Amino acid sequence: ADEVATLLGVTRGDEVAALLGALADGDKERLLGCAADLAERGADFADVLANLQRACHDLAMAQAIGGEAKQDVRPFVERIQPEDVQLYYQVALLGGRDLQYAADPRVGFEMTLIRMVAFRPEGSRVSGNNAAAASGPAPMAKSGATREAAAAAPAAPPATAPKPAARGHAPRAAAAAEPKGAAPVPQTTAAGPQATAAAPPALSPDAEQWHELLAELQPTGMAAALLRQCLLVSRDAAEWKFLLDNAQEGLLSDARQTAVRAAVCAFTGRDTAVSFEIGAPFAETPAQREERVQRERQAAAEAALLADEHVQALQRRFDARVDAVRPLPSAP
Repeated sequence: ADEVATLLGVTRGDEVAALLGALADGDKERLLGCAADLAERGADFADVLANLQRACHDLAMAQAIGGEAKQDVRPFVERIQPEDVQLYYQVALLGGRDLQYAADPRVGFEMTLIRMVAFRPEGSRVSGNNAAAASGPAPMAKSGATREAAAAAPAAPPATAPKPAARGHAPRAAAAAEPKGAAPVPQTTAAGPQATAAAPPALSPDAEQWHELLAELQPTGMAAALLRQCLLVSRDAAEWKFLLDNAQEGLLSDARQTAVRAAVCAFTGRDTAVSFEIGAPFAETPAQREERVQRERQAAAEAALLADEHVQALQRRFDARVDAVRPLPSAP
């Protein structure tokens, strides 16, 4: 049977199991070794990804409804977490579509495998000898999630080339005294930001309430675009101080600061100054929270659809596959 599979270039069950084992352990080197073995025998990488999708489907069914998985994937029902199974299925699906655009099929296949490990959700369990390595920060699937992980880490000293100083737009002096109880923020000078403290600041009441306060503020246009990428560090009758995610520094223009100040003044009913610092956010920005909620809704929608008995019946009867899932719009 192995000789026939090699002759036809089709995927063997043990090859899919080897890929799942490397994914379960988070072992990139083993994954690329599997890719090299497949390339050496002339495997059809599109067929490999299609079989990997089917294996993920079997795992998802077993985990969602307690069914018995096929023999080749049965050992991975407990080793691979359900959210990882969903990720691997989606990446394999998109990777199969993108093979035609890759420089060659092997390049597209290897990049697909690397994405499966690189986009593993934070805190995902890793089995085997690589469990210790997984205790460190896990890579995230999107840039917003990456910043969530970075927000939890201590701020690092600046590199040799300092970043541009933060700009403020306020009628009062930028060096106004900070109110008592305000969370410490990175300080800037004309030459660039100073080194920040080793530990992330504790959340002030203003920072903790920022998501609710932003909804009450109801900014629009340029003000909304900027504030969604910020945290509120402190506020008083005279000034509101914001921390802008350093990955979104390009949003900090004079026009947007003017729009933010107008929105704040309209909300407070008085002439209120605003100022901005640039740095790594110490909590979720509104934009990061929206991205996280969307990912969670997408994963829940996919799991619910795959667990639906009618969908399963159609899949069994017509050997059908679910290509894309879109969650229903949130209730207003």
